[in-house]
Amino acid sequence: MILGVVFFLLFLVTFIYLIRLKKDISQMNQMLQTIEKTDTNMRITTTTYDSDVVALSTDMNKVLDKQKQIVLDAKRSSRELKQGISNISHDLRTPLTSALGYVQMLKTGKLTDEQQQNYLKIIEERLHSLTDLMKELFDYTKIVEGKIDVQLQSVNVSNLLTEEISARYIEFTNQQFEMEIDLSDQPLIVTADGYLLKRAIGNLLQNVLIHGQEIFILKVDATQKEILLSNKAENIQSIQVERLFERFYTVDTSRTSKKTGLGLPITKELIQQMNGEISAFIEEEYLTFKIKFK
Repeated sequence: MILGVVFFLLFLVTFIYLIRLKKDISQMNQMLQTIEKTDTNMRITTTTYDSDVVALSTDMNKVLDKQKQIVLDAKRSSRELKQGISNISHDLRTPLTSALGYVQMLKTGKLTDEQQQNYLKIIEERLHSLTDLMKELFDYTKIVEGKIDVQLQSVNVSNLLTEEISARYIEFTNQQFEMEIDLSDQPLIVTADGYLLKRAIGNLLQNVLIHGQEIFILKVDATQKEILLSNKAENIQSIQVERLFERFYTVDTSRTSKKTGLGLPITKELIQQMNGEISAFIEEEYLTFKIKFK
């Protein structure tokens, strides 16, 4: 008799538990359908203490979080692409429109020889500017699609930096930069593609010449395999340092510098394809780029 009562109670408890479990799973399914159909921050919850059901709800929430992040990233990327296309269209249209304007003036036949030569020179400059912009766009596309040949070999970074600084020494001098160069007593030798690394360094130096002012500091740490390039910059607090390597982002919101905003993204892609890392940070009045090799 007692044994029968025990079995009955066990059956009753199990039956009630299964009913609650089924109800809870049904509610979780309804929540999932609601989340799927609506834009909501609802979470999958459960009232049961069953460890497997709790683990299931936790895993479902993780999947939902990842999916939500994917959607947010896609929307952000879409916005950036639309803005980028708009910016690029503006950057390409500006020199082209200017060149066409001077062509129209040349066609009037009312210009002196000196004016004609001046206008032809301006047209040539505008077309060169347009060519540079197109080349940068084409190069960025090739790099991100992995269509460049990376030939890794031993590269003396200290010598490469000396060559690049020397090639731009007059530009730095003309812009009255105070330069502090520390290439370290020990040469920095890394495994990289010499041509691509030269191009990446060149992009960073060009960025300094365009946006920097007063002081430029270059330091090599052979022990840590690091290169640090620092410069003072105007309105440095307005620089969104976390966005510097985003495609099409430019500090010059008016876009008067006629740059695509692809120089730093190209640099980052090149460094990464050589198994290196590049980052940027602001400290006091200085914007610093750090390249680190493995």
